[in-house]
Amino acid sequence: MILSITLFVIVLVKRAKTETVRYEVYEEKVAGTFVADISQEKIPVKFRRGGFTNIAYEISNGFARNYLQVDRSTGIIRTRTVIDREKLAPVLTNDILQVQVTVSADGPVSSLMSVEVLIRDINDNPPSFPKKQEDLLILESAPLNSRFRIEVADDPDLGSYSVNKYEIIKGNDEGFFALSVKRFSKVNLVFLNLVNIKKLDRERNDSFELVIKASDKGSPPLSDTKTLNVTILDSNDHNPEFSTDLYTAELKENLPEGTFVLTVSATDKDLGTNGEIRYYIDYKSLHKEIFKINSVTGEVRTKKALDYEFGQPGQTYRLTIAAKDRGPDSIPVIAVASVKVRFYYQYYYMLKITNDIIEMI
Repeated sequence: MILSITLFVIVLVKRAKTETVRYEVYEEKVAGTFVADISQEKIPVKFRRGGFTNIAYEISNGFARNYLQVDRSTGIIRTRTVIDREKLAPVLTNDILQVQVTVSADGPVSSLMSVEVLIRDINDNPPSFPKKQEDLLILESAPLNSRFRIEVADDPDLGSYSVNKYEIIKGNDEGFFALSVKRFSKVNLVFLNLVNIKKLDRERNDSFELVIKASDKGSPPLSDTKTLNVTILDSNDHNPEFSTDLYTAELKENLPEGTFVLTVSATDKDLGTNGEIRYYIDYKSLHKEIFKINSVTGEVRTKKALDYEFGQPGQTYRLTIAAKDRGPDSIPVIAVASVKVRFYYQYYYMLKITNDIIEMI
């Protein structure tokens, strides 16, 4: 009889090493929440069928004892404390808490049960952006549908309880932007991009303050928001514009070199060097040798005295003046300056009187 009992125990222990039972409990339950009744599992049942009494249960791995407790006589497992799945996640395997339970009976008879307790997730964590404000620079000449990476929200919850949706909820009334989300589930990676779906124009809108919302799929859903400050950088997409296409002036003849003639003026909506204008007289201009221009101010002055009798009496001098910004790929624009020379009567009569005196002599 002793021999048969010994053989039974040896066989029982051998089988118990390969036996694993599984239970589950939701996280955040109060201490003392029921988890399992392991008294009805194979090993305790076989002990009872073998005639053993006073069956006792004990959690043998200390780590599990921090979170679970087992009633020594009934085999009922309950939570010892409130379990937070997110805190335990780094030491769990697929959210499973491994529990080793020693089942003993009268005398030196004992066996080991492997109990796996799955810690079920609940929606106890809202999405959270690492920063409540993020800055983004976009060149206004960026091609349509360009992608600009922005930071995603964190959420330690799983599945639909994790971040499920991103949306722009404010600051995009004209629909310049959209969000693009790409998920790599195998490596638990998410890329979030801002996409420009309309042509950007810094001169029209030089900045945007977008509010981005991240939501999970809980009931009700939890969410978080952040402000995305988008600054539109200037491109050299505007040419200078003269205040008029034709500038006119009228001067007396024979005024000294350096006499002020007129000032041309152009503006450019771009910023920085893209909007810095320089003026020059076009090299094809007919009378370029007679005038000079200040490249910064646009002020035109004479390089020599103007003669009423030049060419045909009363002839008008014409200049082609160009304006060009200092940005890349700048395109010059032109205007025409027309300078009319007036007959200097006082000089004429003085000259006539002088000639008359000479003839009288």
